[in-house]
Formats: sequence, structure tokens, C-alpha cells
Amino acid sequence: MVGELNDFTAAVVPNDIPLDVESRLKDAGVEVFEYEKGDKASRAEAMQKASQMENVRFFLQETNERFNAELAALTEENARERIFNLGRPSSILLSTGIEDKPIRLYGTKLLSKLRKHGYDKSALKNLPLAINFPISVFEGSHEGSFAILTELKIKDNNILAALSVGKGRHDIDFNIISSVYDKRGDSVARWVTDGKMLYADKKKALDYFSVSAPVAEAQNNQELISVTNIIQNFENPKVSAKFSLITSPRWMLPTSQP
Repeated sequence: MVGELNDFTAAVVPNDIPLDVESRLKDAGVEVFEYEKGDKASRAEAMQKASQMENVRFFLQETNERFNAELAALTEENARERIFNLGRPSSILLSTGIEDKPIRLYGTKLLSKLRKHGYDKSALKNLPLAINFPISVFEGSHEGSFAILTELKIKDNNILAALSVGKGRHDIDFNIISSVYDKRGDSVARWVTDGKMLYADKKKALDYFSVSAPVAEAQNNQELISVTNIIQNFENPKVSAKFSLITSPRWMLPTSQP
């Protein structure tokens, strides 16, 4: 989900990672910064060195893991106090016009969407990663808003996140997720043909439309043919930075080890 290795320029990792994982990182051109496992000062030093690389943005695995833990702990009783932090926008999101502000999701808003759309909160596990490495990004329903199509699923439909800059003095410095719900593939197809697409991971997008149930039923439909042609010929905005991966490669790269 997090993208190909050549999407990244650096990895900050503990010094006990398996040699095969380290080799795969280096073979992909990822510069590896090691730190002493369990030593916060050593890790901070490695992160500082990585941050000095030119034209690099950080995406923290810790943000994703923290979100998952807080999501699991979300209840009706604590929702009012819960504000989820989904990190800062990736360079992919920035290239579409999303502002470089931290992304927030309010617990009360999330619960209301769960009730309205009838799905379990577990469907949103890994939402920070899914949003930052989406299938596609579209213009939202109003000026300055965005619709982010993710690889997460509720039954047969992929999850869509609606995002815009917050309003009011408490939210103006944040990107706020106003809704998360499952979106039918045929509705997304119309967005493509209407010219609302701002970014597309072409492989993911073409795979999505080839298996999306509402669209797959009309494989010979002229709209599907048009969607495929648009995606294949779509010119993505220039992504001005690569990512510096702050994570344990064990989590990102499957290995033969348990």
C-alpha cells in the first residue's frame, strides 16, 4: 500500500533489521540511516541526518500505528475528546493542491459517519497510509475541498475521504477530514469523465475500475472505455519531493521470517 521502494529516498531503521531487508532497500537506491535499537537519542540523530537530505518529506509509520491504536480505543464515551492526527500531507497530496497542514479527524465526526453509513470502525485501519498513497484524488463538492479514493474497502466499495482546510480559529491551521464512507465505482467513473480527477496512481486506478463491481458489470460500456483512456493518458501533477521512510522495513517488506 505504501508505494514502490523507488518512491522513497531514505529509511531510518534500527540496527537489528534483517540483512536481506537492508539489501533490498539499498538495491532500490534507498539511503539507510541506522540507529541503536531502543536508544531515543541515537534515533533522533539518525532522523536529523536523514532530514538534511535535499528535497525530502517524512512519512512516519508511528503516525499510522498511533492512529490504529486510538481507533481501536474509540468509544461513544471518549469520542468527544478524541482528535485523530493523520500526519502531514504526502507530496502526492500536495501536488493536487492540498495545503501543507496537518490532517485531523474528529472522533465525534467519525462515529457519526459510522452510524450513518453502517460500517465498523475497523474498516478504517491504516487510514493515514491509505490517504497519503491513494488510488486517485478528485475535486471535492465545494471549492477548496478534495475527495481521496483509497485502497481500503467496505464490502465491495472502496473508502473515500473528504478533506478541506478547517474553518474557525481552532481548525484553520489544519486539513480536516469531514467524511469517510464507501463510494460506488460508477459514481467515481463519472468523476473521471467529468474532468474532476487531480491525481491517479495509474496502475491502482486501472485495477480499481477493472474489478469494481458496479463498473465491471458494464465492461463493454462506453463510459468504462472512456474512463480507461482518460486514466492511461492522464498527466499527473509534478510531485516535487520524494518521501523519506521512517519505519521498520520488516513491517513494509514481507520476508520469509515470522
